[in-house]
Amino acid sequence: MNKKSPRLTFKKNKMNKYLTIILITFTFLLLLAFAVTEIRERACQNWKSGWTAWMERNPKKALSYWTRNKTTLIFTPRPARVYYWSIQALLELEQFKEAAELRAELFRKFPADFYTFMLYPNAASLISEKKLKKIKIHFPRPWEEEVIFASKITGIPKSTIWSVMKKESRFLNNAVSKAGAVGLMQLMPLTAQNVAKQLELELNDLSNPKENIIIGAAYYALLQKKFNGDLLRVTAAYNAGETVVCKWDTLYSKDWAEWIENIPYTETREFVRSVLENRELYRAIYADDEFLSLYEILQNPLITNNCTISNKITKKDNNNGRK
Repeated sequence: MNKKSPRLTFKKNKMNKYLTIILITFTFLLLLAFAVTEIRERACQNWKSGWTAWMERNPKKALSYWTRNKTTLIFTPRPARVYYWSIQALLELEQFKEAAELRAELFRKFPADFYTFMLYPNAASLISEKKLKKIKIHFPRPWEEEVIFASKITGIPKSTIWSVMKKESRFLNNAVSKAGAVGLMQLMPLTAQNVAKQLELELNDLSNPKENIIIGAAYYALLQKKFNGDLLRVTAAYNAGETVVCKWDTLYSKDWAEWIENIPYTETREFVRSVLENRELYRAIYADDEFLSLYEILQNPLITNNCTISNKITKKDNNNGRK
């Protein structure tokens, strides 16, 4: 009768041990993934239920959803959003002390977030120098000469141009979206052609940074005229197309903050938030642009149907808001 070698037995036991560890680890990660998905879905549902209650003008019910489990906030897209609207609900309920405490917590946890900028008049300027130095790494200013030129020609602040560029292409000049948007400013070819024709700008190669930046800034400037300077609608239209933005029903939104949340396209909603957040941070970091802060913009009354449709640029591809 053959006896197994002690060395072989040891190797086999060691291998079984490793396989067991791998199996346990895999099972744990799988269960963790399921748990995170479940928590995320629950947190998102709490947000949606709260928003429905808020739009029904029931702040108490909305707050009950938004504060149901604060530990799950990190699993929601933009946790600062829940803070912001919880503060609004508390103010509606005249719970001013609680609102002030939550407001301070929002700034402490999310000093560089869109929703903090909505709530504080000069939030970006309050960010510590140490924090700004860390943030600056993610806010470069590539193609500076081209951006300065485009800003002078169109009147669009440099910070805005870089903010659009950062969100649209992450500064990749050869970026092409699934829908066919091209370059740094992610322009649809037909839109770019129409803008260039209207303003008599040179357009030979849309992937060329200089041409792409100037056409993108010019398009943004044209949208400002069409939307009578409504920056939020302008930014939404840059992503989704001006026709659909003009068609959006804004009558159920009582102010600009609600208007943003009620943008029907998820991508466009986040585009607006990201671009305006970037804009505030660029100004805070480099301090070389002058424009109204997000907080100041939101103080303006929401005017419905504040746009004019023109056939000149509305040939913009319908899927631009869903790149």
